[in-house]
Amino acid sequence: MTPSAARKLIEKISKMTEKAFRVCNGIEPVFHFEGDQGITSVIIPIQYTPDTKDMVSDVIRSMLAKDNAVWVMMVSEAWSIEGSGDMEIPASLEHVPGRKEIIIYQFEDTDIPQMSAEQEIIRPEGKNPYLGELIIKESFKSSEGRFVGMLPRGKMSS
Repeated sequence: MTPSAARKLIEKISKMTEKAFRVCNGIEPVFHFEGDQGITSVIIPIQYTPDTKDMVSDVIRSMLAKDNAVWVMMVSEAWSIEGSGDMEIPASLEHVPGRKEIIIYQFEDTDIPQMSAEQEIIRPEGKNPYLGELIIKESFKSSEGRFVGMLPRGKMSS
C-alpha cells in the first residue's frame, strides 16, 4: 500500500471510529485488517489486563497469519504524553501529570513503514465527550509493545 493510500485508510477508519465514539462515549479496542477473506474488523470487548493483552495479541497474530494479512490497524483508547525525552516511562500513564487521553490508530503494512495517528478525547464538563482533530504521524523513531510487529513475515500457510 502506498503512504497516500494508508493515510486515506486511516482517515476512513477514523470517521467510523468517531461515529461509534459519539454513540457510546468511548470505544472498545478494534483490529481492522485485510487478508485472504477481504477486510475484517475484530472488536475486543474485554477488560484489558496485562494477561488479557497478551492473550489478545496472540489471538490476533494467529488470525493475521491464518488470513495472510497484508495490513493491520489497531484502534484503541490510550494515554499519551508529549516530550517524554529522557523521562522514564511507567507501565501505566494513568497517574502521570500532563497525560492526555487519545484514540490511537496504529497502522502496519507489508510494503511501508508503520504509520500512526491520534485524536485527542475531549471531555467537557457536563457534556458528552468528543474527538479532536486527526493527526497522522507518518514517521516516528520507534514503537514498542505487544501490539507492534503484528503482521506475519514471509510466506505463511494456513
